[in-house]
Amino acid sequence: MPLKKSVYIIAPMRTPLGAWGGLPTSPTPVDLGAAAVKGTLHAAELAAANIDGLIFGCAVGIAEGSNLARRVSHFGGIPRDTSAYTIDQTCGAGLQAIVNAAQAIQLDEASHVIAAGLERNLPYLPPHSDHPTSAGCPRKECRTPRHEYGHPILDDLIGKTAPNQNDLARQYSIRVPEQRRYVLQNWNRFQHACREGRLASEIVPLPVSDQNGHVQWVEQDELIFDNQVAANLQSVTTGVEHDDMPDLEHVSGSLRCAAALLVTNQQSFRHIQRFPACRILDFTTAGASSSVMEIGATLAIRKLLARTGIDLKEIDLIELHESFLGEALAYLRELRLDPDKVNVNGSAALAGRPEGSAGTKMVVTLTHEMQRREARFGLVALCDRRETAMAMLLENAQRYQRL
Repeated sequence: MPLKKSVYIIAPMRTPLGAWGGLPTSPTPVDLGAAAVKGTLHAAELAAANIDGLIFGCAVGIAEGSNLARRVSHFGGIPRDTSAYTIDQTCGAGLQAIVNAAQAIQLDEASHVIAAGLERNLPYLPPHSDHPTSAGCPRKECRTPRHEYGHPILDDLIGKTAPNQNDLARQYSIRVPEQRRYVLQNWNRFQHACREGRLASEIVPLPVSDQNGHVQWVEQDELIFDNQVAANLQSVTTGVEHDDMPDLEHVSGSLRCAAALLVTNQQSFRHIQRFPACRILDFTTAGASSSVMEIGATLAIRKLLARTGIDLKEIDLIELHESFLGEALAYLRELRLDPDKVNVNGSAALAGRPEGSAGTKMVVTLTHEMQRREARFGLVALCDRRETAMAMLLENAQRYQRL
């Protein structure tokens, strides 16, 4: 059943997506987070003194020091006596931040909570070294800190995602040409969304400095693929056997991005009245073993729909977080989804995934798109590499008020 008390999302904003080694590297993680927080406060036209707490999701928070949220809160203009804490939950960190904020609202512990997520090009460990260096290394040479991936048990639990793509491809009869067509379709969606300015309303302009100290304002996402890649993909028309899987070595890369939004109660929402905005109907989690982790979000989605009594066909827009092309197509088959409703502005398997802020960024994009299309219901779902699946159901607050 839906939440007993109405909880709203207001002023969802994010920084531009920057690729691995792409956009200038001057913004620090704190810079990115503070920019997103300030963007949300500005969009909500709410004074920082009214914020009761800040919850920040971050994939590998220890790499940037303890409690990154506290420093982001300070540089974001939040008063020092306002609590701020960090969640480290890989891909699910940003969405979990929203869940925690919603729970605080439900318990009347707070009236205004900023939920946010952050991902930056991660520090990496060069071979045979225990000392992380700055990000920006070639993708194939980078490794995240060993506290996350150097444990023999954790490696067994969370290190099987890529090999399992072969199993998904065979199980769901997914061939390479279909994956290429999917890439091309999503590339076109992403390009069109950027060029038509559909994403502009959700982006906070970010000041960055080049090597000469010149400051420029970045207001658009970096386009990950160039036109030559799209042309090459479009030329593929022949069939390929399953043995050539998994997916053109196409794995979504880590991106630099911070996303933030205001979570509040019904009374505050009526007072603020800023759109786009969504009402959180419900959220849920489920365990997903390594054998089904790539499409583990199906477990959370089915559990969520059973709780709310809403049929999947009633959902107008869906944001699914997938890291591999085979994974994306398996979701469509398993849940019998309408492709025209899923990741309408491009998928994570194409444009990359800002891991720590993935859930928050997805909610930001979905909320703006629901407003633009006047859609009623939206769904966000993901599965993190720690075998936890999550799903959240949203309702367009502006449309809900008219019903």
